[in-house]
Amino acid sequence: MAASGALVTQEFERALARMPGNVRLSSGLWTRYLRGDVLPQGSLEKGGPSLVTRIDRAFPGTAGTFYHPVWELLDFPRLLGPDDLRKLYLSMGEEVWRGMVDLESGTDSVLSTEFLHFWRRRILSDELAVKIRSMETLDGLAAGLIEARMAYLRQDRIDFFGAMTTAYVQLVRAKKESTLFESRRMQSVLLIMMGLWLQEMGRLVLDPPVVFDAQHQMRAWMQQVSRGWIDACEKHQSLLPKHMEVQFRRWRKLVNNY
Repeated sequence: MAASGALVTQEFERALARMPGNVRLSSGLWTRYLRGDVLPQGSLEKGGPSLVTRIDRAFPGTAGTFYHPVWELLDFPRLLGPDDLRKLYLSMGEEVWRGMVDLESGTDSVLSTEFLHFWRRRILSDELAVKIRSMETLDGLAAGLIEARMAYLRQDRIDFFGAMTTAYVQLVRAKKESTLFESRRMQSVLLIMMGLWLQEMGRLVLDPPVVFDAQHQMRAWMQQVSRGWIDACEKHQSLLPKHMEVQFRRWRKLVNNY
């Protein structure tokens, strides 16, 4: 919607109807998509003739954002195994996963070939953080969350904290630099993304008793981040028109305890 220059949903629906492909929506349907009440027609069949792919022809980048692995990775209660995380890495550009994923020797294809069961390349934590911070914001956020989930699976506290901190840096970058999050509605989305990150870190850092030094340091930082997030939500909410404020309140309930 932001790519079209439209400020309200009715204006965007009219803009779609004027674009090649004659994409027409029932009045008010786009609002239901924005609220998350329903999914766009055919969107679960990635790559098929869905509404998402048709809109992508008019506004390139729509499908890439809609199908980006970051949304699945932010669903923290869902456990993803190593094979799942490998597939999410490979769903992004090679510039993202190159250096992280080992290919079998002698293969030509990237996505159609079988990969080693032990696919994760060794990379120093500092090198990993530098690599992730050089990526586009959504890709970097996804990579940070993949690495955090990998660290959690192998029960490595320090690497988990480091990867989650790197993911947070990407969230802050997105707020400052990414044109994707310029509109008020997408600023709402970004705050909820931050809240989901904060909730998972709270579950693993703030709630348990302190048992080691790094956790104590992380707890103090997390308390500061938590207060900043609450203040940012309140300020953002006060600037929203009534219908968007109601929606933001609904979304905020997804983030329990905050």
